Amino acid sequence: MDKDTVIKYCIHIGLPKTGNKFLRRRFFPALRGIYYCEVETAFKEFMNYFRQVGDFEFDVSHAGKILDESSNASKYSLLHVLSDDVFSAFPWNGAVLRKRNCDRIAAIFEDPHVVIVLRNQFDMLQSHYLQYIKEGATDTWKTFLSPEKHSLVWARDFLKYGNYVKYLIDVFGKDRVTVLFYEDFKRDSIAYLNQWCDILGVQSDCWDKSILDYRENPSLSPALVPVMRFINKFTSSSKHPNLLLPKNLHGGVKKVMMRLSAKLPRSGRPAIPKKAADEFLKDCHESNRLLEKIVGRDLGPLGYPGT
Repeated sequence: MDKDTVIKYCIHIGLPKTGNKFLRRRFFPALRGIYYCEVETAFKEFMNYFRQVGDFEFDVSHAGKILDESSNASKYSLLHVLSDDVFSAFPWNGAVLRKRNCDRIAAIFEDPHVVIVLRNQFDMLQSHYLQYIKEGATDTWKTFLSPEKHSLVWARDFLKYGNYVKYLIDVFGKDRVTVLFYEDFKRDSIAYLNQWCDILGVQSDCWDKSILDYRENPSLSPALVPVMRFINKFTSSSKHPNLLLPKNLHGGVKKVMMRLSAKLPRSGRPAIPKKAADEFLKDCHESNRLLEKIVGRDLGPLGYPGT
């Protein structure tokens, strides 16, 4: 890369279950005036290195070299947008990589702008459990909320958003961290996406509204959880790879379940009872109050517990 060329990066770090696939597949590629970094193609080698190499072998200089080589020379002058759930880590590993990933971003990228999208913890918990069952798990919600009883490591720290955002600000600076809310996306998709346009420095309403007709990664209906859990006990999947029936059968069942889910009403009893979820989320109250102070917004109407 020409040393006189400065590439400015906007790093979208998730969280998972906040419409990320929609942004990556429909929104970012449709914007003119930015360079969207495809993490599954051109920037795949960089993301694999970022994600997979352990702390003792990880080399910031080498990571930067791969990043530079992944970029398109004709796009050097454009804002580069890099988006991946991996950056914010996942609850399954106890969120132990969250701080590591934040520190790696700070070390690799020069003055990046970091954007995090949050979702209230009640909905986040429900959505992760439905995704968990959708991908082949067999655990009840009681087991899901009691990771000490089995191999799944679900970290309450994953849901302590205030602590996480504070660390991001400590590392990158308040002016280079933007917090968005998935609830705003659900309430007014156009206004939410135009917020993204403002962040990225492109003209508002420059995207085709028809992209809103697409829904990426829809949720399993809570009403179908018992059926899916039972079938998952026999079909191989990413969660249980060595069961009696082949893995491709699980894929077929999942498609049928999702078609049925689309026809069922969205309202109704949640997969995890509200009382149990509220008890589990008590640890998030203090962190949510910290988050309110950071963003200067009343988060109670958005469903954030303890605010």
